[in-house]
Amino acid sequence: MAIYKNAKITTVAIGDDEVYESDCIVKIGNSQCVVEYDYQGCHYTYSGEEDGEGHYHLKCDSVNGSATLHCFSNSVILEGYWQENAYHGFWRIRLI
Repeated sequence: MAIYKNAKITTVAIGDDEVYESDCIVKIGNSQCVVEYDYQGCHYTYSGEEDGEGHYHLKCDSVNGSATLHCFSNSVILEGYWQENAYHGFWRIRLI
């Protein structure tokens, strides 16, 4: 499993002018993906399985969250959609 300890996450919520940028940890391999980051003093862990090469469906039970991430082979960018309760938006992760 590849571990990216210095990955960078950018998150945008639909209907909100705020863009959140932070460090995160990404683990990818064995048909699984895990994304961990902190936001407003809380720790979030999204995890899930691959659904086709480079396509992931993730969940974060602590906030009733679901998300997708997609990347091309050999890409350092993951992009997708997330939803937590009434909030939803897009996110991009740069693997470093």
